[in-house]
Amino acid sequence: MILRDYQQEIFDNVMSHASHDLVQLDTGAGKTPIEAAIFEQSEYSMIVAHRNILIVQCSAIAARFGVVHDTISSEFTRRRCMESRKYAGKNCIQRGNNNKLVASIDSIVSHYKHNKLSVDRYRKWLIVIDEAHHVVPDNKWGLMKEIFPNARFVGFTATPGRMDGASLSVRNNGLFDRLVQCSWLRDESIKKLIDAGRLCGYSLYTPPVILNRIMSRSSVEVSDYPVHVYQKYMSGQQAIVMCPAIKNAREIAIQFRNAGISSASISSDMGSTDVWRIISAFSSGQINVLCNVDMVGEGFDVPGVSGLIIARSTKSFIMYRQWIGRILRTAQGKSHAVIVDLVGAISLHGEPDENVVWDIDEPPKTPHYLRLAPCIECGYWYSIKENKCQECGADNALIRQQGVGSHYVNMLRLDSGMIEKTRRESFNTDYIDRLQRELELPRYIPGTGIVEKMIGRVRQNFANALINGGVSIYDANIFFQDNRLGRVEFWTKNFTHAHAISMTVDHAMRVYKNAKININK
Repeated sequence: MILRDYQQEIFDNVMSHASHDLVQLDTGAGKTPIEAAIFEQSEYSMIVAHRNILIVQCSAIAARFGVVHDTISSEFTRRRCMESRKYAGKNCIQRGNNNKLVASIDSIVSHYKHNKLSVDRYRKWLIVIDEAHHVVPDNKWGLMKEIFPNARFVGFTATPGRMDGASLSVRNNGLFDRLVQCSWLRDESIKKLIDAGRLCGYSLYTPPVILNRIMSRSSVEVSDYPVHVYQKYMSGQQAIVMCPAIKNAREIAIQFRNAGISSASISSDMGSTDVWRIISAFSSGQINVLCNVDMVGEGFDVPGVSGLIIARSTKSFIMYRQWIGRILRTAQGKSHAVIVDLVGAISLHGEPDENVVWDIDEPPKTPHYLRLAPCIECGYWYSIKENKCQECGADNALIRQQGVGSHYVNMLRLDSGMIEKTRRESFNTDYIDRLQRELELPRYIPGTGIVEKMIGRVRQNFANALINGGVSIYDANIFFQDNRLGRVEFWTKNFTHAHAISMTVDHAMRVYKNAKININK
């Protein structure tokens, strides 16, 4: 397997150092091939993950590199890894191989605590940690440093920050010495990957209907039923529903099935065989909608999935970005992803391609301002600087100084400077459009005397004569804005009582041209 340029840059960087490194690369950009390349190059190496599905994916990629390895895992997971040879082309699982291992963190810790760990713990292992944003010294991941005291650790994650806000840096009691990124993707990475065709584009929706329904025991208020929004925004596509509780996931899956949509739910209280069976059915397209609770939020690789329904709130920016990463992968026949937010996640955490400056010493920050807002009619999120919704054509409610299309949107987080600029530009655009379409009479002359009444009739005749003489409505309106037309002297100097009855085009044009010459002077 040949690495892409930016993958090779990261590989070379990691292999030229001896530090504990944390590699950041967005979901779908190809972390696993780099992990497999490092795994292949090191004499004693191990890839460690925390879920069976991730272990199987890592084993399959290692097999594509032709790396013979064993697993430290349950027998069930080992067999799933052996089954993955159909994707790699051959079985690379070799029992008793103690140099190259794909391992479950739970199995390692369990074997260690029960004195059953068969590998030499004191070798200079290079241990690759998948989804390494979980690692802190006082959890099971931190125990890895005690189990393998001479090891070098290289972590991989799309989101180098802990979900609980703890630091991943060794300078703040974390494990990693430095953050490794490729130069091309250090800024605006998601946008660049979408533009390059490595990730797919997306559409965002927040349904404008306010359902105000508390979902079972979860105390989560949603704006619409997941089944309704699936049928409205992504009917027929494969979709994932992020649910707040196990009971919710089961209920929602039943609602989908009752609507004639193939659906299933997975949760942590299910057996490995059942979870694997459902995920396999979903991966093969037998199931359209997968409802879950904390089961596919990270590392879940089914590129054909194009829909995400967020029916669970989270304050974690890291978790939100991991959810988004599930559906931005490219696949044959997949044009773009559809994200429907029922709980205000977009308002809280920003756009999926929001630029993030990752720093392992400081937790990543949620963006300060929103530059998108949902349409008041259809719920489509579009730039607040646009006059109309790009989806349904409805007027931008913010420009008209109305609200937005969902009570979940925090108006204080909208970019007020951009809104005000857009309002000014919209006013100017509307004003210019009006000047081009509608003739506005010259400035009103106050008073009720004979002269003032005569001027009132003259100004109408003057305006009509200019239009008949070929002056455009816009040019006539601009001319009539001249302050001199608000003075009695202008009218008495250029017109007589006869002009209040009728006015020739020739006379009107002479006055107009002379007045314009004087303006230019």
